[in-house]
Amino acid sequence: MSVLTRPHVLAGLTACAGPLVLAVLFSETLVDVGFPLDDAWIHSVYGRELLRGGSLAYNPAEPAAGETSPLWAVFSALAHLLTGGGQAMVPVTKLLGLTLHAATAFLTWRCVFRSHGAGVASASALLISLNPDLLLAAVSGMEVPLATLGAVAFWWAVERDAALLFGVVSFLAPLGRPELIGFAFALPLGLVLFERPRGLRLLLAGALGAVLSAGLVSLRTWLVTGRPLPSTFYAKAGKGSVSLSAIFNQVNAFSGAAVWLVLLVTVLSAAALWWFRVTGPARTAGLMGLAGFGFLVCSCLLVPPSDPGAFYHQRYSLPALAPMLGALPLLLAPIQWRWAVVLGSLLAAIGTIPLLPHRERRFVNDARNIDDVQVAIGRALASADDTSVTWTIDAGAIRYFANGYVVDLMGLNSPQLLTASSMDFLARHPANFLVLLDAWVRSAPPPLPVRAFATSTPYTVTSMTQMGRQSLYLCLPEAPPRQFRIFDRALPIICAVAPQEQ
Repeated sequence: MSVLTRPHVLAGLTACAGPLVLAVLFSETLVDVGFPLDDAWIHSVYGRELLRGGSLAYNPAEPAAGETSPLWAVFSALAHLLTGGGQAMVPVTKLLGLTLHAATAFLTWRCVFRSHGAGVASASALLISLNPDLLLAAVSGMEVPLATLGAVAFWWAVERDAALLFGVVSFLAPLGRPELIGFAFALPLGLVLFERPRGLRLLLAGALGAVLSAGLVSLRTWLVTGRPLPSTFYAKAGKGSVSLSAIFNQVNAFSGAAVWLVLLVTVLSAAALWWFRVTGPARTAGLMGLAGFGFLVCSCLLVPPSDPGAFYHQRYSLPALAPMLGALPLLLAPIQWRWAVVLGSLLAAIGTIPLLPHRERRFVNDARNIDDVQVAIGRALASADDTSVTWTIDAGAIRYFANGYVVDLMGLNSPQLLTASSMDFLARHPANFLVLLDAWVRSAPPPLPVRAFATSTPYTVTSMTQMGRQSLYLCLPEAPPRQFRIFDRALPIICAVAPQEQ
Protein backbone atom coordinates (compact mmCIF):
# COMPACT_ATOMS: atom_id res chain seq x y z
CA MET A 1 0.00 0.00 0.00
CA SER A 2 1.37 3.39 -1.05
CA VAL A 3 1.82 6.00 1.67
CA LEU A 4 -0.57 8.32 -0.17
CA THR A 5 -3.31 5.68 -0.22
CA ARG A 6 -3.20 4.90 3.48
CA PRO A 7 -6.52 5.94 5.03
CA HIS A 8 -5.24 8.46 7.57
CA VAL A 9 -2.90 10.07 5.01
CA LEU A 10 -5.64 10.29 2.37
CA ALA A 11 -8.01 11.77 4.92
CA GLY A 12 -5.49 14.46 5.82
CA LEU A 13 -4.68 15.29 2.20
CA THR A 14 -8.31 15.71 1.18
CA ALA A 15 -9.14 17.68 4.31
CA CYS A 16 -6.22 20.07 3.79
CA ALA A 17 -6.70 20.48 0.03
CA GLY A 18 -8.68 23.69 0.30
CA PRO A 19 -6.51 25.38 2.95
CA LEU A 20 -3.37 24.49 0.95
CA VAL A 21 -4.84 25.98 -2.24
CA LEU A 22 -5.75 29.15 -0.38
CA ALA A 23 -2.38 29.46 1.35
CA VAL A 24 -0.35 28.86 -1.82
CA LEU A 25 -2.38 30.69 -4.47
CA PHE A 26 -4.20 33.33 -2.44
CA SER A 27 -1.91 34.18 0.46
CA GLU A 28 -3.11 37.79 0.31
CA THR A 29 -6.24 36.76 2.21
CA LEU A 30 -4.08 35.55 5.10
CA VAL A 31 -1.48 38.27 5.53
CA ASP A 32 -2.25 41.43 3.55
CA VAL A 33 -5.77 42.33 4.65
CA GLY A 34 -7.86 42.12 7.80
CA PHE A 35 -11.36 40.74 8.31
CA PRO A 36 -14.19 41.20 5.76
CA LEU A 37 -16.76 42.08 8.44
CA ASP A 38 -16.63 44.50 11.33
CA ASP A 39 -18.42 41.83 13.38
CA ALA A 40 -15.20 39.78 13.33
CA TRP A 41 -13.54 42.56 15.32
CA ILE A 42 -16.35 42.29 17.88
CA HIS A 43 -15.43 38.64 18.39
CA SER A 44 -11.81 39.76 18.76
CA VAL A 45 -12.81 42.28 21.43
CA TYR A 46 -14.53 39.58 23.48
CA GLY A 47 -11.62 37.20 22.99
CA ARG A 48 -9.14 39.83 24.14
CA GLU A 49 -11.18 40.69 27.23
CA LEU A 50 -11.70 37.00 28.00
CA LEU A 51 -7.91 36.60 28.10
CA ARG A 52 -7.35 39.83 30.06
CA GLY A 53 -10.11 39.67 32.62
CA GLY A 54 -11.57 36.18 32.41
CA SER A 55 -15.03 37.30 31.30
CA LEU A 56 -16.93 38.06 28.11
CA ALA A 57 -16.76 41.84 28.10
CA TYR A 58 -17.02 44.61 25.53
CA ASN A 59 -15.61 47.47 27.58
CA PRO A 60 -12.90 46.29 30.00
CA ALA A 61 -14.21 44.77 33.24
CA GLU A 62 -17.82 45.35 32.17
CA PRO A 63 -19.48 42.02 31.17
CA ALA A 64 -21.72 42.26 28.13
CA ALA A 65 -23.97 39.90 26.16
CA GLY A 66 -23.10 40.70 22.56
CA GLU A 67 -21.07 37.52 22.02
CA THR A 68 -23.30 34.84 20.46
CA SER A 69 -20.41 32.38 20.12
CA PRO A 70 -18.64 32.04 23.48
CA LEU A 71 -16.60 29.12 22.17
CA TRP A 72 -15.27 31.23 19.29
CA ALA A 73 -14.25 33.87 21.83
CA VAL A 74 -12.07 31.16 23.40
CA PHE A 75 -10.32 30.62 20.05
CA SER A 76 -9.91 34.37 19.67
CA ALA A 77 -8.41 34.50 23.16
CA LEU A 78 -5.96 31.80 22.06
CA ALA A 79 -4.93 33.95 19.08
CA HIS A 80 -4.30 36.86 21.47
CA LEU A 81 -2.37 34.62 23.83
CA LEU A 82 -0.11 33.47 20.98
CA THR A 83 0.52 36.95 19.54
CA GLY A 84 -0.10 39.49 22.28
CA GLY A 85 -3.01 40.96 20.31
CA GLY A 86 -3.14 43.84 17.87
CA GLN A 87 -2.80 43.37 14.12
CA ALA A 88 -0.57 40.31 14.68
CA MET A 89 -3.51 38.25 15.92
CA VAL A 90 -5.35 38.59 12.57
CA PRO A 91 -3.38 35.98 10.56
CA VAL A 92 -3.29 33.66 13.57
CA THR A 93 -7.08 33.88 13.89
CA LYS A 94 -7.34 33.03 10.20
CA LEU A 95 -5.03 30.04 10.59
CA LEU A 96 -7.15 28.78 13.49
CA GLY A 97 -10.20 29.09 11.24
CA LEU A 98 -8.50 27.14 8.47
CA THR A 99 -7.56 24.45 10.97
CA LEU A 100 -11.19 24.10 12.04
CA HIS A 101 -12.24 24.00 8.37
CA ALA A 102 -9.80 21.17 7.68
CA ALA A 103 -11.01 19.40 10.83
CA THR A 104 -14.59 19.54 9.49
CA ALA A 105 -13.55 17.89 6.22
CA PHE A 106 -11.42 15.33 8.08
CA LEU A 107 -14.24 14.40 10.47
CA THR A 108 -16.61 14.03 7.51
CA TRP A 109 -14.09 11.70 5.86
CA ARG A 110 -14.00 9.55 8.98
CA CYS A 111 -17.81 9.44 9.16
CA VAL A 112 -18.10 8.13 5.59
CA PHE A 113 -15.00 5.92 5.41
CA ARG A 114 -16.14 3.30 7.90
CA SER A 115 -19.08 2.27 5.72
CA HIS A 116 -18.27 3.36 2.15
CA GLY A 117 -14.50 3.32 1.84
CA ALA A 118 -11.87 5.87 0.91
CA GLY A 119 -13.34 6.88 -2.48
CA VAL A 120 -16.70 8.11 -1.27
CA ALA A 121 -15.12 9.54 1.88
CA SER A 122 -12.63 11.56 -0.18
CA ALA A 123 -15.41 12.93 -2.38
CA SER A 124 -17.31 14.07 0.73
CA ALA A 125 -14.23 15.68 2.25
CA LEU A 126 -13.25 17.45 -0.98
CA LEU A 127 -16.71 18.91 -1.45
CA ILE A 128 -16.31 20.61 1.93
CA SER A 129 -12.60 21.39 1.84
CA LEU A 130 -12.65 23.04 -1.60
CA ASN A 131 -15.97 24.86 -1.29
CA PRO A 132 -15.07 28.55 -1.85
CA ASP A 133 -17.74 29.94 0.48
CA LEU A 134 -16.76 27.72 3.42
CA LEU A 135 -13.06 28.17 2.66
CA LEU A 136 -13.18 31.98 2.65
CA ALA A 137 -15.53 31.99 5.66
CA ALA A 138 -12.82 30.06 7.52
CA VAL A 139 -10.49 33.08 7.29
CA SER A 140 -13.17 35.70 7.95
CA GLY A 141 -12.57 35.94 11.69
CA MET A 142 -16.16 34.79 12.20
CA GLU A 143 -17.38 31.63 13.93
CA VAL A 144 -18.45 29.84 10.72
CA PRO A 145 -15.67 27.18 10.68
CA LEU A 146 -16.41 26.37 14.32
CA ALA A 147 -20.12 26.04 13.54
CA THR A 148 -19.48 23.73 10.56
CA LEU A 149 -17.30 21.52 12.74
CA GLY A 150 -20.05 21.43 15.35
CA ALA A 151 -22.65 20.38 12.75
CA VAL A 152 -20.49 17.52 11.44
CA ALA A 153 -19.60 16.47 15.00
CA PHE A 154 -23.28 15.56 15.49
CA TRP A 155 -22.97 13.25 12.48
CA TRP A 156 -19.84 11.68 13.95
CA ALA A 157 -21.53 11.04 17.30
CA VAL A 158 -24.58 9.41 15.67
CA GLU A 159 -22.37 7.31 13.40
CA ARG A 160 -20.45 6.03 16.42
CA ASP A 161 -23.75 5.44 18.27
CA ALA A 162 -22.22 7.08 21.34
CA ALA A 163 -24.86 8.69 23.54
CA LEU A 164 -22.32 10.30 25.85
CA LEU A 165 -20.43 11.79 22.90
CA PHE A 166 -23.70 13.03 21.41
CA GLY A 167 -24.51 14.73 24.71
CA VAL A 168 -21.09 16.41 24.84
CA VAL A 169 -21.47 17.67 21.25
CA SER A 170 -24.99 18.88 22.08
CA PHE A 171 -23.50 20.91 24.92
CA LEU A 172 -20.52 22.37 23.03
CA ALA A 173 -21.91 22.96 19.52
CA PRO A 174 -24.51 25.61 20.53
CA LEU A 175 -21.70 27.51 22.25
CA GLY A 176 -20.23 27.89 18.78
CA ARG A 177 -23.51 28.84 17.09
CA PRO A 178 -26.81 28.84 19.03
CA GLU A 179 -28.90 27.55 16.11
CA LEU A 180 -26.97 24.26 16.19
CA ILE A 181 -29.12 23.29 19.15
CA GLY A 182 -31.62 22.14 16.53
CA PHE A 183 -29.32 19.24 15.54
CA ALA A 184 -29.41 17.95 19.11
CA PHE A 185 -33.14 17.32 18.74
CA ALA A 186 -33.71 16.86 14.99
CA LEU A 187 -31.28 13.97 14.50
CA PRO A 188 -32.46 11.73 17.38
CA LEU A 189 -36.13 12.57 16.69
CA GLY A 190 -35.59 11.41 13.13
CA LEU A 191 -34.01 8.20 14.40
CA VAL A 192 -36.97 7.60 16.71
CA LEU A 193 -39.12 7.08 13.60
CA PHE A 194 -36.92 4.15 12.53
CA GLU A 195 -34.92 2.95 15.54
CA ARG A 196 -36.89 3.83 18.64
CA PRO A 197 -34.51 2.58 21.40
CA ARG A 198 -31.42 4.09 19.79
CA GLY A 199 -33.20 7.32 18.91
CA LEU A 200 -34.61 7.76 22.42
CA ARG A 201 -31.19 7.14 23.95
CA LEU A 202 -29.57 9.81 21.78
CA LEU A 203 -32.52 12.16 22.28
CA LEU A 204 -32.13 11.99 26.05
CA ALA A 205 -28.39 12.64 25.83
CA GLY A 206 -28.84 15.45 23.32
CA ALA A 207 -31.61 17.10 25.30
CA LEU A 208 -29.54 17.03 28.50
CA GLY A 209 -26.50 18.53 26.79
CA ALA A 210 -28.46 21.16 24.86
CA VAL A 211 -30.60 22.24 27.83
CA LEU A 212 -27.55 22.51 30.06
CA SER A 213 -25.71 24.57 27.44
CA ALA A 214 -28.65 26.88 26.77
CA GLY A 215 -29.41 27.15 30.48
CA LEU A 216 -25.90 28.26 31.39
CA VAL A 217 -25.85 30.85 28.59
CA SER A 218 -29.30 32.15 29.54
CA LEU A 219 -28.38 32.36 33.22
CA ARG A 220 -25.23 34.32 32.48
CA THR A 221 -27.06 36.61 30.05
CA TRP A 222 -29.86 37.18 32.56
CA LEU A 223 -27.37 38.15 35.27
CA VAL A 224 -25.65 40.59 32.89
CA THR A 225 -28.62 42.16 31.10
CA GLY A 226 -31.80 41.02 32.82
CA ARG A 227 -32.84 39.18 29.65
CA PRO A 228 -32.49 35.47 28.83
CA LEU A 229 -31.04 35.77 25.31
CA PRO A 230 -27.95 37.53 23.90
CA SER A 231 -28.45 41.17 23.02
CA THR A 232 -27.89 40.43 19.34
CA PHE A 233 -31.15 38.46 19.27
CA TYR A 234 -33.19 41.45 20.39
CA ALA A 235 -31.32 43.79 18.04
CA LYS A 236 -31.33 41.61 14.90
CA ALA A 237 -33.78 38.71 15.01
CA GLY A 238 -36.91 39.05 12.90
CA LYS A 239 -35.91 42.42 11.46
CA GLY A 240 -37.54 42.14 8.05
CA SER A 241 -39.65 39.62 6.17
CA VAL A 242 -38.78 36.22 4.84
CA SER A 243 -40.27 34.04 2.11
CA LEU A 244 -39.40 30.95 0.11
CA SER A 245 -37.99 33.18 -2.61
CA ALA A 246 -35.77 34.93 -0.04
CA ILE A 247 -34.42 31.56 1.12
CA PHE A 248 -33.85 30.50 -2.49
CA ASN A 249 -32.05 33.78 -3.22
CA GLN A 250 -29.81 33.30 -0.20
CA VAL A 251 -28.73 29.83 -1.30
CA ASN A 252 -28.44 30.96 -4.92
CA ALA A 253 -25.97 33.65 -3.79
CA PHE A 254 -23.50 30.96 -2.73
CA SER A 255 -20.76 30.03 -5.18
CA GLY A 256 -21.48 27.76 -8.12
CA ALA A 257 -24.43 25.42 -8.22
CA ALA A 258 -25.03 25.50 -4.46
CA VAL A 259 -28.76 25.98 -4.83
CA TRP A 260 -29.08 22.82 -6.93
CA LEU A 261 -26.83 20.87 -4.59
CA VAL A 262 -28.94 21.91 -1.59
CA LEU A 263 -32.16 20.93 -3.39
CA LEU A 264 -30.61 17.65 -4.58
CA VAL A 265 -29.44 16.70 -1.08
CA THR A 266 -32.83 17.60 0.41
CA VAL A 267 -34.72 15.48 -2.13
CA LEU A 268 -32.28 12.56 -1.90
CA SER A 269 -32.41 12.68 1.90
CA ALA A 270 -36.20 12.57 1.95
CA ALA A 271 -36.24 9.79 -0.64
CA ALA A 272 -33.63 7.75 1.19
CA LEU A 273 -35.49 7.96 4.48
CA TRP A 274 -39.17 7.76 3.59
CA TRP A 275 -39.32 6.02 0.22
CA PHE A 276 -36.34 3.68 0.17
CA ARG A 277 -36.16 3.17 3.95
CA VAL A 278 -32.37 3.00 3.93
CA THR A 279 -30.52 1.83 7.00
CA GLY A 280 -27.18 2.42 8.69
CA PRO A 281 -24.88 5.24 7.52
CA ALA A 282 -27.16 6.16 4.59
CA ARG A 283 -29.95 6.81 7.09
CA THR A 284 -27.67 9.06 9.15
CA ALA A 285 -26.63 10.91 5.97
CA GLY A 286 -30.28 11.45 5.08
CA LEU A 287 -31.00 12.83 8.53
CA MET A 288 -27.98 15.14 8.26
CA GLY A 289 -29.17 16.38 4.88
CA LEU A 290 -32.61 17.26 6.22
CA ALA A 291 -31.18 18.74 9.42
CA GLY A 292 -28.86 20.92 7.34
CA PHE A 293 -31.78 22.14 5.26
CA GLY A 294 -33.73 22.85 8.44
CA PHE A 295 -30.79 24.85 9.80
CA LEU A 296 -30.68 26.89 6.58
CA VAL A 297 -34.38 27.71 6.75
CA CYS A 298 -34.23 28.60 10.46
CA SER A 299 -31.25 30.89 9.91
CA CYS A 300 -33.20 32.80 7.25
CA LEU A 301 -36.22 33.03 9.56
CA LEU A 302 -34.14 34.42 12.43
CA VAL A 303 -32.22 36.95 10.31
CA PRO A 304 -34.05 37.48 7.01
CA PRO A 305 -31.49 37.72 4.16
CA SER A 306 -32.27 41.20 2.88
CA ASP A 307 -28.87 41.31 1.14
CA PRO A 308 -28.18 37.69 0.13
CA GLY A 309 -25.05 38.47 -1.88
CA ALA A 310 -23.26 39.91 1.14
CA PHE A 311 -21.16 37.71 3.40
CA TYR A 312 -22.88 39.48 6.32
CA HIS A 313 -26.03 37.45 5.58
CA GLN A 314 -24.39 34.39 4.04
CA ARG A 315 -22.46 33.58 7.21
CA TYR A 316 -25.71 32.78 9.05
CA SER A 317 -26.65 30.02 6.57
CA LEU A 318 -23.21 28.69 5.60
CA PRO A 319 -22.89 26.09 8.41
CA ALA A 320 -25.73 24.18 6.73
CA LEU A 321 -23.56 23.57 3.66
CA ALA A 322 -20.96 21.37 5.36
CA PRO A 323 -23.23 18.48 6.43
CA MET A 324 -25.26 18.71 3.23
CA LEU A 325 -22.22 18.64 0.92
CA GLY A 326 -20.61 15.89 2.95
CA ALA A 327 -23.74 13.74 2.76
CA LEU A 328 -24.17 14.01 -1.02
CA PRO A 329 -21.70 11.32 -2.20
CA LEU A 330 -22.94 8.94 0.48
CA LEU A 331 -26.55 9.45 -0.62
CA LEU A 332 -25.50 8.71 -4.21
CA ALA A 333 -23.40 5.71 -3.24
CA PRO A 334 -26.26 3.13 -3.23
CA ILE A 335 -26.79 3.87 -6.92
CA GLN A 336 -23.17 3.17 -7.86
CA TRP A 337 -20.36 4.25 -5.60
CA ARG A 338 -17.83 4.78 -8.38
CA TRP A 339 -20.15 7.22 -10.08
CA ALA A 340 -20.65 8.93 -6.71
CA VAL A 341 -16.91 9.43 -6.40
CA VAL A 342 -16.62 10.73 -9.96
CA LEU A 343 -19.60 13.02 -9.54
CA GLY A 344 -18.42 14.29 -6.17
CA SER A 345 -14.93 15.02 -7.45
CA LEU A 346 -16.31 16.66 -10.60
CA LEU A 347 -18.62 18.87 -8.56
CA ALA A 348 -15.71 19.77 -6.29
CA ALA A 349 -13.56 20.77 -9.27
CA ILE A 350 -16.17 22.50 -11.44
CA GLY A 351 -18.03 24.11 -8.57
CA THR A 352 -15.07 25.40 -6.60
CA ILE A 353 -11.68 25.89 -8.23
CA PRO A 354 -12.81 28.17 -11.10
CA LEU A 355 -14.97 30.24 -8.72
CA LEU A 356 -12.44 30.56 -5.93
CA PRO A 357 -10.51 33.49 -7.51
CA HIS A 358 -13.71 35.52 -7.88
CA ARG A 359 -14.81 34.76 -4.34
CA GLU A 360 -11.32 35.57 -3.06
CA ARG A 361 -11.28 38.96 -4.84
CA ARG A 362 -14.59 39.86 -3.19
CA PHE A 363 -13.20 38.78 0.19
CA VAL A 364 -10.05 40.89 -0.21
CA ASN A 365 -12.03 43.94 -1.26
CA ASP A 366 -14.49 43.54 1.64
CA ALA A 367 -11.55 43.34 4.03
CA ARG A 368 -9.94 46.42 2.51
CA ASN A 369 -13.22 48.29 2.95
CA ILE A 370 -13.25 47.46 6.66
CA ASP A 371 -9.54 48.34 7.01
CA ASP A 372 -10.08 51.69 5.26
CA VAL A 373 -12.98 52.83 7.43
CA GLN A 374 -13.67 50.99 10.70
CA VAL A 375 -10.07 50.02 11.44
CA ALA A 376 -8.80 53.46 10.39
CA ILE A 377 -11.28 55.22 12.69
CA GLY A 378 -10.33 52.94 15.56
CA ARG A 379 -6.66 53.70 15.04
CA ALA A 380 -7.42 57.42 14.89
CA LEU A 381 -9.02 57.09 18.34
CA ALA A 382 -6.17 55.03 19.78
CA SER A 383 -4.52 58.16 21.16
CA ALA A 384 -7.67 59.43 22.87
CA ASP A 385 -7.63 59.97 26.62
CA ASP A 386 -8.42 57.05 28.91
CA THR A 387 -11.53 58.87 30.13
CA SER A 388 -12.88 59.64 26.66
CA VAL A 389 -16.17 58.20 25.46
CA THR A 390 -16.97 57.27 21.85
CA TRP A 391 -20.45 56.67 20.49
CA THR A 392 -20.47 54.49 17.39
CA ILE A 393 -22.73 52.43 15.16
CA ASP A 394 -20.16 49.97 13.81
CA ALA A 395 -18.76 48.74 17.10
CA GLY A 396 -16.06 46.18 16.31
CA ALA A 397 -12.75 47.59 15.08
CA ILE A 398 -13.47 50.95 16.71
CA ARG A 399 -13.79 49.30 20.15
CA TYR A 400 -10.78 47.08 19.45
CA PHE A 401 -8.37 49.92 18.64
CA ALA A 402 -9.87 52.99 20.33
CA ASN A 403 -8.86 54.11 23.79
CA GLY A 404 -11.45 54.94 26.44
CA TYR A 405 -15.07 53.80 26.76
CA VAL A 406 -17.19 52.88 23.72
CA VAL A 407 -20.99 52.99 23.48
CA ASP A 408 -22.52 50.71 20.84
CA LEU A 409 -25.47 52.73 19.55
CA MET A 410 -27.06 49.61 18.02
CA GLY A 411 -27.33 48.06 21.50
CA LEU A 412 -25.66 44.76 20.61
CA ASN A 413 -22.82 45.35 23.05
CA SER A 414 -24.43 48.13 25.08
CA PRO A 415 -27.68 46.37 26.06
CA GLN A 416 -28.79 49.35 28.12
CA LEU A 417 -29.81 50.97 24.82
CA LEU A 418 -32.41 48.25 24.31
CA THR A 419 -34.22 49.15 27.54
CA ALA A 420 -36.51 51.95 28.67
CA SER A 421 -33.62 53.57 30.54
CA SER A 422 -31.51 54.05 27.38
CA MET A 423 -31.55 57.84 27.67
CA ASP A 424 -30.29 57.67 31.24
CA PHE A 425 -27.43 55.45 30.09
CA LEU A 426 -26.45 57.92 27.37
CA ALA A 427 -26.60 60.79 29.84
CA ARG A 428 -24.20 58.90 32.13
CA HIS A 429 -21.81 58.41 29.20
CA PRO A 430 -21.74 61.71 27.28
CA ALA A 431 -19.69 61.55 24.11
CA ASN A 432 -16.31 63.01 23.32
CA PHE A 433 -16.42 61.43 19.88
CA LEU A 434 -19.32 60.43 17.67
CA VAL A 435 -18.96 57.99 14.75
CA LEU A 436 -21.88 57.84 12.33
CA LEU A 437 -22.59 56.02 9.07
CA ASP A 438 -23.75 58.81 6.82
CA ALA A 439 -26.16 56.47 5.00
CA TRP A 440 -27.92 55.44 8.21
CA VAL A 441 -28.50 58.83 9.80
CA ARG A 442 -31.97 60.05 8.94
CA SER A 443 -31.36 63.70 9.73
CA ALA A 444 -29.02 66.57 8.95
CA PRO A 445 -25.40 66.02 10.06
CA PRO A 446 -24.66 67.45 13.52
CA PRO A 447 -22.87 70.87 13.44
CA LEU A 448 -19.61 69.54 14.88
CA PRO A 449 -16.00 69.33 13.70
CA VAL A 450 -15.81 66.26 11.48
CA ARG A 451 -13.31 64.00 9.75
CA ALA A 452 -14.58 61.78 6.93
CA PHE A 453 -13.39 58.22 6.26
CA ALA A 454 -14.12 56.47 2.97
CA THR A 455 -13.06 53.28 1.22
CA SER A 456 -10.14 53.39 -1.21
CA THR A 457 -11.79 50.74 -3.42
CA PRO A 458 -15.44 50.22 -4.47
CA TYR A 459 -17.56 49.29 -1.47
CA THR A 460 -18.66 45.63 -1.58
CA VAL A 461 -19.31 44.63 2.06
CA THR A 462 -23.03 45.18 1.39
CA SER A 463 -25.08 46.33 -1.57
CA MET A 464 -25.59 49.72 0.13
CA THR A 465 -22.56 51.47 -1.33
CA GLN A 466 -23.27 54.57 0.79
CA MET A 467 -22.10 52.59 3.82
CA GLY A 468 -18.56 52.92 2.56
CA ARG A 469 -18.36 56.34 4.17
CA GLN A 470 -18.38 57.18 7.89
CA SER A 471 -17.80 60.39 9.79
CA LEU A 472 -15.91 60.95 13.03
CA TYR A 473 -17.22 63.97 14.92
CA LEU A 474 -15.53 65.80 17.77
CA CYS A 475 -18.36 66.34 20.24
CA LEU A 476 -18.37 69.92 21.56
CA PRO A 477 -20.56 70.77 24.57
CA GLU A 478 -21.39 74.24 23.22
CA ALA A 479 -23.02 72.74 20.10
CA PRO A 480 -26.78 73.39 19.90
CA PRO A 481 -29.07 70.54 21.02
CA ARG A 482 -29.57 68.05 18.22
CA GLN A 483 -31.00 64.58 17.66
CA PHE A 484 -30.09 62.05 15.01
CA ARG A 485 -32.11 59.09 13.83
CA ILE A 486 -30.86 55.53 13.34
CA PHE A 487 -33.60 53.74 11.44
CA ASP A 488 -36.71 54.28 13.60
CA ARG A 489 -34.86 55.45 16.74
CA ALA A 490 -34.21 59.06 17.66
CA LEU A 491 -31.17 59.62 19.89
CA PRO A 492 -29.97 62.89 21.39
CA ILE A 493 -26.39 64.05 20.96
CA ILE A 494 -25.01 64.50 24.47
CA CYS A 495 -21.50 65.91 24.46
CA ALA A 496 -19.10 65.61 27.37
CA VAL A 497 -18.19 68.74 29.29
CA ALA A 498 -14.46 68.36 28.64
CA PRO A 499 -13.84 66.89 25.20
CA GLN A 500 -10.55 65.12 24.61
CA GLU A 501 -8.25 66.20 21.85
CA GLN A 502 -7.90 63.71 19.10
